[in-house]
Amino acid sequence: MDIGAVRSDFPSIRSGKGIYLDSACQTLRPDCVIRAMDEYYSEYPACGGRSVHSMASRVSSEIDEAREKLASFFGTDDPSCYCFTLNATQALNTAAYGLGLGKGDVVVTTDSEHNSNHVPWLRLAETAGISRRMTRSKPDGEFDIDSFIDCMKGDVKAVSVQHASNVTGCTVPVKAVCDIAHDKGAVVIVDGAQAAPHRRVDLERIGADIYCMSMHKMLGPSGMGVMYGRMEVLEKLRPLSLGGGTVGLATYDSSNLAPVPERFEAGLQNYAGIIGTRAALDYLSRIGMDEVERWDRELLTRAMNGLEDVGNLHIVGPSDPARRNGILSFNIDGLGSHDIAMMADSMAGIMIRSGMHCAHPFYVARGIDGSARASTYVYNSPEEIDTLVSTVRHIAEVFGNRAQDLLLPVRQLEPSGELRVRHEVAVGRVHPDGMVSHGEAARLRWQYVPSRERYLVDAGGLEGVQHPGHVPGQGIAHPRPPPFLPGGCRGHRRGQHHRAADAQDRPGHRELDHDALTATHSLPSTATVSSTSTAPPSSIVSGPSSLMGGLSMTTRPVCTPSE
Repeated sequence: MDIGAVRSDFPSIRSGKGIYLDSACQTLRPDCVIRAMDEYYSEYPACGGRSVHSMASRVSSEIDEAREKLASFFGTDDPSCYCFTLNATQALNTAAYGLGLGKGDVVVTTDSEHNSNHVPWLRLAETAGISRRMTRSKPDGEFDIDSFIDCMKGDVKAVSVQHASNVTGCTVPVKAVCDIAHDKGAVVIVDGAQAAPHRRVDLERIGADIYCMSMHKMLGPSGMGVMYGRMEVLEKLRPLSLGGGTVGLATYDSSNLAPVPERFEAGLQNYAGIIGTRAALDYLSRIGMDEVERWDRELLTRAMNGLEDVGNLHIVGPSDPARRNGILSFNIDGLGSHDIAMMADSMAGIMIRSGMHCAHPFYVARGIDGSARASTYVYNSPEEIDTLVSTVRHIAEVFGNRAQDLLLPVRQLEPSGELRVRHEVAVGRVHPDGMVSHGEAARLRWQYVPSRERYLVDAGGLEGVQHPGHVPGQGIAHPRPPPFLPGGCRGHRRGQHHRAADAQDRPGHRELDHDALTATHSLPSTATVSSTSTAPPSSIVSGPSSLMGGLSMTTRPVCTPSE
C-alpha cells in the first residue's frame, strides 16, 4: 500500500488537522466519498423508490447498485438481504426486538458486548421476560469457546455476539459460534461494527443469520448502517419502525408489509449516505481488506513495541498486536483516561478516545475506570505512530503516578465555567523552614483553569503558584514540583508535616487561609509562571468529569450513543 497516496486522498489530513487515532469511533472520509455525496445533492437530490421521474429513477438505480456492491463486498449473492439503517445500533435493536422473543426464551451473549448489543437484551428481560446467559471471556478479553458451549446447554432461542471488541480488539470465532448455535436451532446475530472495517468478512462462509455494521467506521458517511440477514430470517423479523415505504398496501383497518428489504427502511432515506456508502466500499476494495488488516497489525506492532518498557503503562487486552484489530487501549498509573487524551491532544495534536467506550460492563466487572484508546486505520503513517509513542511515554514518565496513596480523594466536583475540585484537608501556617503544619478541618479549594494551548507542555511541571488578592511575586512559590497531580502539586497527608515542593516563605503571605482564598493554577507551559487571572482561557473544561486515579477532566460524555 502506498501510504503517501492514501493519505493524500483525505482532506482532513491534507489540511493538517492533527494525528487522528480515533477510527474505532469514526473514520475519516476520502475525497471520493465526499464527491459522491456532493454530486447527489447538486445533481439529483430526489427520492428513491417513490417517484418515476428522471432524477428519482437515478436515485433508485444508485440504491440498487449500493446493495449490489454490499453483496459483492461481503461474499453473498442476494443484494436484497442488505437493509439500510442509521447505524449498527439501530440494526441490532431491529434484530433484538424483531425476533418476537418472550417469557423464558434464552438469549446467549458475551460479557464484553458494546451497550448496543447489551442494553436491548436487558430491556427485553425487563419487559418480555427473556432469560439471558453470558459467556465469560478470558482475563485478557479473549473469547472462551468452552464457556460458550456451557451456555448453550438446554434450549436457546438466540445468540448475539460481537465479531470484534471495541476495547481489546479481540475477535470472536463467529463461524464456530454459528455452527454450534445452529445445531441448537438458535438464531445468530453478530455485531460486526469493529470487524467489518478491518478484515475480510465473508458472510456466506460465516453463516450468521443477521450481521450488523456501521459505515461511518468504514470511510463512509455518518448516519449510515447496514443490517444483513438471511432472507428466511428477515421475512420473519418484525420491523422496528413502520410507515412510508414499509407497506405494500394500507387500508383503514389493515396493512401488509412491503418486501424485504424495504419493510425495514421506513420513511425518507439517507440517499446521499447510501451513495457515499458505495463509494467507500469501492475505495476499500481498491486497497483490499487483507491489506487493511496487515497495515493495522503493522502499525499496532510498532506502537506496542515502542511502549513495552513503560513501567506504569498498562495495556487493556492481549499483548499480541495481531489479536487487537487495530485497537490499543491502555491506562497510566495516576492519570484518568480523559487526562491522557487531553494531554495527547494539547501536547502533540493526537486525537484518541477516552472513557468506557460504551462497553461499561467489561470495565465494571474488571474494576477498571475506563481507558485511553488509540485506534488505527489505512491513513495512519508510521511517523504518526512514533509521535504517539513518544507522547504517551512522556506523559507516563513525567505525569504518571506510582504513589496513589498521596492523592487525596475528591470529595465534591463542581463542573461549571471552570473546573473546581474540593479536597478535605487541613491547612495551617507556613514556617520559615518551608514546612506546612496542618490543622484539623480546614477546606482547601484548588481551582484548575487549563488552557488548551498551554496544557502540560513543560516536562518540569508547574513553575509557580500565585494566589489572588496578593501582590504578584509575593506568594508561595513551588518551583518545578513533582508531578503527582496534573497541576504539578504534591498531595497532602492529613495530620502530618510535609515539605511543599521547595516551598518558600514570601513577604506578605505568611498565613494561608484557603477558606477565603482560591488558588488559581494555570497548567504549565514552558518557563511560564501561573497567572493570578481567573479569566476564561481559550478552552474551558466543563461538563461531567470521571474521577479516575486522582484528578480527571473531560469535555465530553463518557459514551457516544452512535457507536
